[in-house]
Amino acid sequence: MNNNTKIKNVFLGPKAENSDIWEKYLKLIFTDYIYWRRNYFPNDKIVIDQHSKNDNIDWVENLDYELNNTLNQLKAHFPFYSPRYMAHMLSEQTLPAVLGYFAGMLYNPNNVTDEAAPVTVDMELEFGNKICQMLGYKSHKNKPTGWAHICSGGTIANIEALWIARETQFIPLILKEYFTKNKEVTFSIKLPSHSSNDDKINIVDVSDRDLLHLKTNEKIYMFSKAVQEIINLKRSRNPNTKETASTILSKLNEFTKTSAYSIRYNGFINVISKLKLKPVIFVPESAHYSWEKAASILGYGANSIRKIPITNKFRINIDKLKEMISNISETEYIAAVITVAGTTEEGAVDPIHDVKFLRDELEQHNISFWLHIDAAWGGYIRSLFNNDNYEDLEFNNNDSLLIQEYEKELDLMKENFIKKNKAFTRLNDSALKCCKIMDVHESFYDETTIFDTSAIIQKNTTFAWNDLEVIKAYMAFKDADSITVDPHKLGYVPYPAGVIAFRNKNVTQFISQKAPYISNNNGEIEKIEIDSINSVGPYIIEGSKPGASAIACWLSEKTIPLTLHSHGKIIKTTLLNAKKFKYYLDKFNSQSENHFVKNRSMISRPFKIMPLYDNIDTNIVCFIIIPLEWNKKTINDNSENDKNTKIIFDRNISLSKINEINQNIYSHFTIINEEGKKQPPHSQKFFLSRTTLSKNEYNYDSISSLLNDKLSISKNEYNKYGLFALRATLMNPWYYDSEKKDNSGRNTNYFLEFIQELYKISVDVINKTKF
Repeated sequence: MNNNTKIKNVFLGPKAENSDIWEKYLKLIFTDYIYWRRNYFPNDKIVIDQHSKNDNIDWVENLDYELNNTLNQLKAHFPFYSPRYMAHMLSEQTLPAVLGYFAGMLYNPNNVTDEAAPVTVDMELEFGNKICQMLGYKSHKNKPTGWAHICSGGTIANIEALWIARETQFIPLILKEYFTKNKEVTFSIKLPSHSSNDDKINIVDVSDRDLLHLKTNEKIYMFSKAVQEIINLKRSRNPNTKETASTILSKLNEFTKTSAYSIRYNGFINVISKLKLKPVIFVPESAHYSWEKAASILGYGANSIRKIPITNKFRINIDKLKEMISNISETEYIAAVITVAGTTEEGAVDPIHDVKFLRDELEQHNISFWLHIDAAWGGYIRSLFNNDNYEDLEFNNNDSLLIQEYEKELDLMKENFIKKNKAFTRLNDSALKCCKIMDVHESFYDETTIFDTSAIIQKNTTFAWNDLEVIKAYMAFKDADSITVDPHKLGYVPYPAGVIAFRNKNVTQFISQKAPYISNNNGEIEKIEIDSINSVGPYIIEGSKPGASAIACWLSEKTIPLTLHSHGKIIKTTLLNAKKFKYYLDKFNSQSENHFVKNRSMISRPFKIMPLYDNIDTNIVCFIIIPLEWNKKTINDNSENDKNTKIIFDRNISLSKINEINQNIYSHFTIINEEGKKQPPHSQKFFLSRTTLSKNEYNYDSISSLLNDKLSISKNEYNKYGLFALRATLMNPWYYDSEKKDNSGRNTNYFLEFIQELYKISVDVINKTKF
């Protein structure tokens, strides 16, 4: 997919417009597969002859009946492909992804091992390298320093990230125990605040809590450094010693099996009981529920999770996180800090760069931590930053490349954290030029518009994705220790396809089921460095896994690379669509008052569409319908000079009533109606999803600007009922092209039509509501 490739060419299309291409290639795959079977030892006996097939006619007829019955039932499936479907994180799949999956299903490889998947394991590993590149993880000598693999989805990816973070974290304690028992040798390490080797300290003199808070890479390379220090010490004492680095490593590996701090052999509960320290996992209030599941499975327990308050933008409150970390007790340690790029409910992006800077600051006090990004939803947006040539992004000669600038500024941060705000000042112009993506629409007039307006989209209205804080967050991806990404979301790949990526591929040595730690072939160790990973099974939670997913991901990336001008085109249009959708909601509110006043006799109450947040970080928009009331002081005043509004907010309306109204509106945008009965999807003009903000996830104080300032909702009300909201996921790629007129002059403006439908349903629901 080059710069000239159109998005419309890579999907089937809402009306199956590209069916001829799909049919051609699906037939090619199956025909090729048939010949593959026939040409393997062609002289082998034909087992199923014509006579056998004739005898099987009854079974075939039954299959025909049941298959057609199944296909008929599937017609009641949600139309994920249609721009009318705005509900969950589902949409079209790309042609190469579907073709790859179909081919994979026929061959049915099991990607747990190359013995069961001699082709697709390599594809999975190659795709993992491409994901690492997209996320910003560096390469060394053309080899990726990170590692990623495909799993069933974001939940497994998150569990695996926390699992490997835990295994890595306890390596220093194992080594401390070893050197405490073997006093004839010593080993010195660098604490996070140490800037040079001259500051090293003997590991046995470091507290357990400080060892748990070492930098991630210090832990990862600690075994190899320990082996090298031991061999150097032994050779200095006896140049003729027969011990080698390999034999020393073997001893250390054997020691891990008996170590009191080896989670693999003793279990987490026994290790943590001996340690007498409690783990704390910092997770945003907006995080996915899978984190509590991960904490439970790994033995941390749900009580280990500390929820970080969010801001009114549904992003981590960095000041609160800093305060929470400073307040952990001496009997606690940080197991991990989780951030989110694209929250499941709101699509918000946490200030990952600020979390990175906070970690830099804390390292001066010898506290570091594993930083994970749950980018299951928003990970593919990083393709907008994956480009070899940024010159075509409207950079002037005087502008520095944004990524290079970011790396420079990180160096400054290490010297002085206080400079962080000033450090990014120079980024503003170049950052906006780098990532500002916009869409310009001409004005139009639609006489069928239900509310009175002459132009929904004003001439030359610009929609841009240019929030500098979001841009900086995506640039900080490369500083995370692990990242979750879901190809089966914004990768437009069939289920199941999640990915977990690690910044340092050497973490695999701590969870390999073949050997705890590895050495190089010649027995000498400068650093235990994994040159390449040629398998998947030894390093993952899952066992059997479909090679079809690997082919789907691999072929999609081969033909639609994860770069700015390829897959980024798809991402770009979804981001702009969300901005435009929010614009329509705002435009309705600003232009609807006159319509409500003119039609007062038919509308029991006016209302407005209130988005839960103004920032659209990705492509999800949450909103609620708020009933208003007439301003009796001005409603009968027809003076054109009267600037007083004729509609005001009803501060006496209860939260339960607001929820009731929105729940009833939602029932018209799903297949379960108000009576709880399932209705056929083909009768639905549009589909939405919904979410509920509750005290179990969002503390009242975190979103008080929404609840109190905008809605006058008390804390008691919120804690009792929660806030029910409507949710639109704008990942379908067809909205923009649908607005363009075809040769016959037809076009479909789905957003305008949705506003009209939302208006009619809201009026009907509010008119039936008893206030």
